[in-house]
Amino acid sequence: MIYDHIVKFNGKYYNAGEEVPEKEELLSTENIPDVSDEDITLETDAVVSEAKSSGKRGRPKKTE
Repeated sequence: MIYDHIVKFNGKYYNAGEEVPEKEELLSTENIPDVSDEDITLETDAVVSEAKSSGKRGRPKKTE
């Protein structure tokens, strides 16, 4: 790919207008595993139950 500015790729600098090699493995999606909605678990129920069980809420009372 040719850029209109200086590019650093794999530790090497390329001037504007020079051909910069592209890595096809970064663009490939073959190595990404498939994830379905069934694999995802939500943990919001535990957070809600902890907040309800704490009892006291708000600013603590002043002590002199």
